[in-house]
Amino acid sequence: AWSADGKEIWFTAATAGIHRSLWSVRPGRAARERLSAPTGLVVMDVAKNGDALIARETIRNIADARMAGDSAVRDLSWFDFSIVDDLSPDGRVLLFDEESESAGHLYAACMRRAEDTAPVRLGDGIPVALSPDGAWVFALVPLTPQKAMLLPTGPGQPRTLDLGSIASMVISGSWMPDGKHVLVAGNESGKQNRLWLLDVAGGAKAWRAGIYHLGNGLYADRLLLAVDAAGDWRAALALARSWTPSELP
Repeated sequence: AWSADGKEIWFTAATAGIHRSLWSVRPGRAARERLSAPTGLVVMDVAKNGDALIARETIRNIADARMAGDSAVRDLSWFDFSIVDDLSPDGRVLLFDEESESAGHLYAACMRRAEDTAPVRLGDGIPVALSPDGAWVFALVPLTPQKAMLLPTGPGQPRTLDLGSIASMVISGSWMPDGKHVLVAGNESGKQNRLWLLDVAGGAKAWRAGIYHLGNGLYADRLLLAVDAAGDWRAALALARSWTPSELP
């Protein structure tokens, strides 16, 4: 909304998390924060006398799951905005990211085992997929440029993956059955999205052009769902040895 004197624009935004504050900005000057609160704010209007109509907004995203040994679905959230990302085939390991203010502007990549009473923060970012042996988590950190990480679920040190010429990636990905490659969708600067194979030992290899989003999971039968630029769902068969794709009807 415009300020009463017409010299500023008042808006609400968040520098981290989901709780927005009231800000103002005018030409030639940096935005400044006018009002913050322990909840989200939404500016609706500003009157001619300077009074502002502001709504308070409470948002919570819950991570519900039924893990191995559970008799019913339960709330496995951490703070205010937990998003489920992956579940191990045996139902014993859940990956989720926490995007509330408590997590920080890079979010928190979290893991919860079926027997745990509390989640474990593995590192920054979004934990996209659990490796076939359960030892590593492929995570994407929301930086510019993006950062791809391998986070250990047990002893070990985080590792940064070499993205080569990839400038940006879709927040999705699947481990290949060999546990040595991760399939992601991304693009080089100025080019269309395509599929890439990330070698966990280093390097990225272009695999297929024209696909921009992956479905969740590369299953035991090696059938991978993807959607192309026209919005049509297709099935691509990943041959683990040759990495040669073939489309299915």
